[in-house]
Amino acid sequence: SAKPYSNLTSRAHRLWSRLSGRPPERGEIRALTGALVLLADHELAASTLAARVAASVWADPYLVLLTGLSAGGGLLHAGAVSQVETLLRNADAPTLVAEWLRRGERIPGFGHKVYVGTDPRAETLLALLARAGRRSEVDDVVARVLAQVERLGGPAPNSDFALGAFVVKAGLEQGAGEAIFLIARMAGVVAHAMEEYPHRARFRPRALYTGPAPRS
Repeated sequence: SAKPYSNLTSRAHRLWSRLSGRPPERGEIRALTGALVLLADHELAASTLAARVAASVWADPYLVLLTGLSAGGGLLHAGAVSQVETLLRNADAPTLVAEWLRRGERIPGFGHKVYVGTDPRAETLLALLARAGRRSEVDDVVARVLAQVERLGGPAPNSDFALGAFVVKAGLEQGAGEAIFLIARMAGVVAHAMEEYPHRARFRPRALYTGPAPRS
């Protein structure tokens, strides 16, 4: 019987054919497979929490997935990868990053609410990226951006940066990173939903009114 990893690699091949018009080069399917594994689950991220809320009231499984996708498509969630893609397609990316940091602005693909230091998913995916395909100008841009942020004391790269770098280096369609992220995360959402279905409406926070007192 086929091993789970070989099945996942086969799915990565099929996904690649939807995102690129050329055959994959050395290491690219391994990097894509790695992304699908690394991004499948990340505890209670917004998309996962939203899906668990839907599952807690016994919503249809397709609606649970749609809930996760809706939250995941936000600009501060999977949509952040597209911002990284736009940045890295700009030859002046290192200069732009330096200017943003000096102004105290947020850099797409850097910093994370969970990780104070490095994002281990980013480290692993960047290592896979370095061995994927042929070395290109994108590798140099990525290295220069990372060096600039580190030199100016900025935060460490997160998985959005690593995934965006992979998409740009591989020449995939704009927005491919968001698609890869959401496809990967849906596997985790299904697992969370299956855990949640046995319970009954566990998510019911109360609201405390703090506005003006009502007039008599």
